[in-house]
Amino acid sequence: MSNLKVHWSPIHDDVFCTCSPNKILLYKVVHSTEKPTQKVPSMKQMSDTLWAVEQPKSIEMGMLKTVAWYPKPEPDNMLAIGLANGRVILNNFSGNSESDLIKKEFVPKHTRSCIYLNWNPVDSHLLAEGLEKYRNDSCINIWNIHHKPGNELGDRQRYSSSHSESSGAIHTPYVEIGGPSETTASFCWFKKEPRTFVTGMNTRYLRIYDLRDCTRPQNQTQTKMIRGASVDRQNEHRIATFNENHVSVWDVRNFDKPMLTFQEPKAVSMIRWCPTRKGYLGILSQDSLTVKIYDILHLPQTVGSEELDQYYSERTIKVLNSQIVSSFSWHPKQDSRLLTVTQQGLLRDLIVQEHIPFNWSVDSTLVTAHGKSMSITSFTKDNSIPQDIAVRMKERILQGYGLKSDIIWENVYAIKEEPELYGVWRWLSYAREMLEYNKQGQTFQRGMMGKHLGVKSILGLDVDDMATSHMTNMYWSSDFYRKLACVKQYHSAERSKALQLCGWGGDHHKPELLDTILHELQMDGKYAIAAAMALFNLQISKAIEILSTSKGQENTDLSTVAMAIAGYTEEKNTLWRKTCMSLLQKLEDPYLRAMFAFLTCDRENYEEILVSLGAFILYFTVIIYRYQTCNNRGIFLFGYTAYTHRIVPVPKQT
Repeated sequence: MSNLKVHWSPIHDDVFCTCSPNKILLYKVVHSTEKPTQKVPSMKQMSDTLWAVEQPKSIEMGMLKTVAWYPKPEPDNMLAIGLANGRVILNNFSGNSESDLIKKEFVPKHTRSCIYLNWNPVDSHLLAEGLEKYRNDSCINIWNIHHKPGNELGDRQRYSSSHSESSGAIHTPYVEIGGPSETTASFCWFKKEPRTFVTGMNTRYLRIYDLRDCTRPQNQTQTKMIRGASVDRQNEHRIATFNENHVSVWDVRNFDKPMLTFQEPKAVSMIRWCPTRKGYLGILSQDSLTVKIYDILHLPQTVGSEELDQYYSERTIKVLNSQIVSSFSWHPKQDSRLLTVTQQGLLRDLIVQEHIPFNWSVDSTLVTAHGKSMSITSFTKDNSIPQDIAVRMKERILQGYGLKSDIIWENVYAIKEEPELYGVWRWLSYAREMLEYNKQGQTFQRGMMGKHLGVKSILGLDVDDMATSHMTNMYWSSDFYRKLACVKQYHSAERSKALQLCGWGGDHHKPELLDTILHELQMDGKYAIAAAMALFNLQISKAIEILSTSKGQENTDLSTVAMAIAGYTEEKNTLWRKTCMSLLQKLEDPYLRAMFAFLTCDRENYEEILVSLGAFILYFTVIIYRYQTCNNRGIFLFGYTAYTHRIVPVPKQT
């Protein structure tokens, strides 16, 4: 099985054969859903979805050396079979004798082994056979398969493709190439000029012949790279050959030296150009587990160019784990489809994927190419694709983003949907306002105008002495019939500034500012944030109203929370408090959880709740600035830093 070869049919897309030294098997490719239910000789898996079904009839023949598939549809699946004695037999798998070509034999003058067979791709009645050296005979015979036995061909008949009327052995070749004692190693026809071919001869010559004048080669070069001659069907100026572990690519227009030469780690056993993809050269080395593919973009203009990487790329196709590849075959019609067979007879059908080139246009459109197809994706028009940062930057610039230094807040209109940047511009706007006016409306020094100071300077924490906070008993603003106990709050200029920078109003003497913020949050659909802000400002009825008006929104927990808050009581050992503590663990929204945590915590000590719910930055910040007694500047800075680095959205404020 080590000499197992595989060949795609040049006619049928789903048919191929495998050849061993004494048997040729025919296979048909079917999808996994179409596997036959009746008994078949054999089935082999080729890929995840394809199977090869062995056909009932095969060709058994001893001394088989090489096989070439006839490139025409009639007779169906006809093969030229070269034997060790030099004979060539035409046969097919059905044994159909309706055609006089089936069973026809071509016999050389002297017995010697057949090296190769090669059909002319256009004048398909011509079959080239390479033979081992013999002292008194040529090494290349080109047979006319329609020649009648015993006929001698005249000059006109040599180019005739008329069918013969009887079958039998043919002893006279159409053309003989090579003088006495000459040798041949490889052969390949040109398709665009079907009367010409390239052949490797005498271990040191690569020659191009024309059938119209076979007395001398039309072109030749001296080289040891004479094996496996293969013409690129996509660009017939290119010829590939190999010798030992070197592979060369030639340009017939500059035939003195190879334009590219590759060195492989082991001796090369076969090379083939892909017939459907320009520049794909498949290379198989002896005892190799892989097939190497060279993608030759173009040939260098001069021989011996140093920077060869710009002319080709390479990749390695691993076929099957721990399986030595015996042969491969490119599909004659389907793009980059490769069929391989291992020494154990395992098959693998795969598509050699293209390297995908891409390019950006100036209007943020991505163009990609794959094989013969090209796709265009616009990152400005396709809403299903996340907007690229370059597109966002361009849109911001067109809206004057970052250029409005006089009224800083106007920069926010270009980034309405980006809470992180929204918070930055809000900080700059509030910081500017605090620098321009003090609490009584008096302006700062002129030298401070246009500057953006840090948190410590804005809050007045860069001085040695901090202003003392004063405690105030604040009452719940509730329309309930029952009266709730007052709550201790601490106020100072620093606390008010910090809350204002966080978007929480800050000044308890200006309730209209809080109403404006709550209204805008509701307009933006941020009901949980608005309700939490109202509750922390002790407006429990306002919080219930906000949650109740959110019906129909995605968050179905809001109505449940509204009903729970409506039953609020300050008594500690009640069913309401136990129920709320249980509900607190089930809620995912941090603002709703913060509301329950605030209602159920100990009014005299917030430290425990700060530790347990420190992740709720909103609750954490308000507790520090409104309900904690500590005047330490570190607490102030930590609270503001925590809030400005949160992941929850920033409430909008005018």
